[in-house]
Amino acid sequence: MIESLTALGTALVYLVGCWLLGYRYPFDKYSLYAASGLRHGAAVPFALADGERCRLDDFHRFSGLVAQDLEPNFRHVKQSDLSDEFLGADPDSVDPEKYKCDLRWMIEEAMQWVGEHPAEPGRVSGPVTIEYGYALLRVVRGRVIQSDVIVARGHAWSIKE
Repeated sequence: MIESLTALGTALVYLVGCWLLGYRYPFDKYSLYAASGLRHGAAVPFALADGERCRLDDFHRFSGLVAQDLEPNFRHVKQSDLSDEFLGADPDSVDPEKYKCDLRWMIEEAMQWVGEHPAEPGRVSGPVTIEYGYALLRVVRGRVIQSDVIVARGHAWSIKE
């Protein structure tokens, strides 16, 4: 019982302190994920093997695909690369550079895997075409519209071979 009263008292002191001190408590300085709720678009990473969705860790001996190329860099994307449906009624409002990817861990894993499994110099390129890209997602009139953007291409060998 004493622990419960101590916890309640501590919570009340904290809340009153926050109210009196204003913007000096930690939760106000670090918004965490609050800002992501204000976005109208996002980028989700994906990999393709010969045009089909795949896991990069099913392949190795990558050639033509460099780990740094997997970064979500959309500066080269033009509006003509995006579908009319994705652009919607106001295409000027779509700026691919502003699309954020909150799945950084997936990008880091992909970069590490590709970096640790390069093809040996002088060897023949793998038979599988590997593409790495991002699904740009946008909410238009209550619907989620997707447009895929490829940022890197190369070749690899399947681990199963």
